[in-house]
Amino acid sequence: MDLLERFRGYVADLADILEAPTDALDVSKLSDFQKKIDQAKDEYSGHDAMLIFDEDAKKNPSTVSAENQWIVDAIKKTRDMDPRFSFVDNLSQLAKELEEIIADLQQRAGDTIEDAAARWRKRYETRKAEVARKIESAESGKSLVTAGVGALVTTIVSVMLSELAKTAWQWIAETHT
Repeated sequence: MDLLERFRGYVADLADILEAPTDALDVSKLSDFQKKIDQAKDEYSGHDAMLIFDEDAKKNPSTVSAENQWIVDAIKKTRDMDPRFSFVDNLSQLAKELEEIIADLQQRAGDTIEDAAARWRKRYETRKAEVARKIESAESGKSLVTAGVGALVTTIVSVMLSELAKTAWQWIAETHT
């Protein structure tokens, strides 16, 4: 949840930058923001052994030993299910998209920059809403799991207490007869 919230914040920041473009100033802001995204990705990845291993394996596949190849294969198969990898992948994708936005805005004349930035902004407002829906879905899913576990535990405890009560009544009946 925290990683989704953080990513949504980055997308919202990008949409805000694109809200009021002003020629070179925008490109400068976008370049600084791209550096911020790259730095956030590097800081987050630098504290996780699996993320470091994955990054090294992608950069230099020939350095992965035969005995560690299974880790590379496992990461490929489970990458979409691990929020850490999703977060890093989302940041990497956002950094690439920033390159595209910067290139697009740099090639435009002053009077067309605002229109182009508005189209880009709309794209990131949509993405921010999609991430918000994912967060909401994850929160409601979490609630369903909690309710399900609670129901299961309640059932188990009820059965245990019922059996304990039967045993206690049998013991009381045997000791008083």
